[in-house]
Amino acid sequence: MTVAVAAGGAFTAVYLPHVIRVGSKVIGFLPGYLQQEGYTKGTRFGIIGLVVTGWLAIAVAALILGAVAFAVLQFSDPDRPWQGAIVMTAAALAIATPHYQWYSLLLVMLVALDGRPEWLAFAAGGYYAAYPEMGRYTPPWRLDDMIAYGVPLVVVAVGWLIRHELASRAAGITEPLPATAEPAGAGVGQLTVLDVGEDTVYEALPRPAFAGDEAREIRV
Repeated sequence: MTVAVAAGGAFTAVYLPHVIRVGSKVIGFLPGYLQQEGYTKGTRFGIIGLVVTGWLAIAVAALILGAVAFAVLQFSDPDRPWQGAIVMTAAALAIATPHYQWYSLLLVMLVALDGRPEWLAFAAGGYYAAYPEMGRYTPPWRLDDMIAYGVPLVVVAVGWLIRHELASRAAGITEPLPATAEPAGAGVGQLTVLDVGEDTVYEALPRPAFAGDEAREIRV
């Protein structure tokens, strides 16, 4: 609540006068950029465009981004907000598949806060999207965005599976014994000497049921 009030106050005091002064021009070249890149026609979504195009691609992109945002709000750790920011930024990159590598700089900064290096695959993908030429090994151009941003999705998924498996193993190793289980040697009491002729036999007798009881001694 405090953050929301502070953000609203800052917006009202600093940005609202600017909006009132310049009007619709406040969004700058964004409409022209979206039209120039083909987002308004639904032809620019590199991965989604392999399945659908046009207005349907725009709808699918909006639905996926909205679902990711809802999941982040529901399941992310509020004490580690950069984790949710990483997921949202990576989702936006995978959906929009931009050809400009500087869009991933925000993701690099968030990874530095979070410490999970597999997310840097999206930054590497941005460079591939900008420079996909690989000589005679260059794949078909329609697959450029799929490779640039689809491979990072696989890398992140594999990283999550590995971390989950390691955490499960660590939890199994450190899991304490059940409360009803007795530690080794709990049922063994004092050693009692059995004299049988020339031989001496040692028998482990049960621990006395009550504190202060003396162990039995058997002699033959």
